[in-house]
Amino acid sequence: MADNFDGVDIIYSAISSIEVTAFKDHAPDDQAGEHIVVNSPSSAPSSYGTNDVSVNVNVYVPTVANGMINRSRIKTLKDAVKTQIASAGTSGYYCYIDPEFSGFVETKKKNLSCFTQRFLITINK
Repeated sequence: MADNFDGVDIIYSAISSIEVTAFKDHAPDDQAGEHIVVNSPSSAPSSYGTNDVSVNVNVYVPTVANGMINRSRIKTLKDAVKTQIASAGTSGYYCYIDPEFSGFVETKKKNLSCFTQRFLITINK
């Protein structure tokens, strides 16, 4: 039965061609500069042999000189993530990937803005 680890692997593989450093689960504490973190807050297996897994794709981009959000760069990376996931092959899995939520979130990382996209994946392995 598939779980949240499978969901993270599916999304991580889908975005691997984006030319930004990406991490599964968590970035190193000292990570600076543009990067993407793919993680899953939970996994809830159903009684029908499928799993509905929420997977977050967090895009971190340095703020501009005056501390403002670099909206154009975040939009570029957000669109790249969405495009890659929409065209993803899911080798070994039968699944549906649907967007669930997106928006800016607070981050503890200094001089970085974070935009998150959450996807709901229904996986049959």
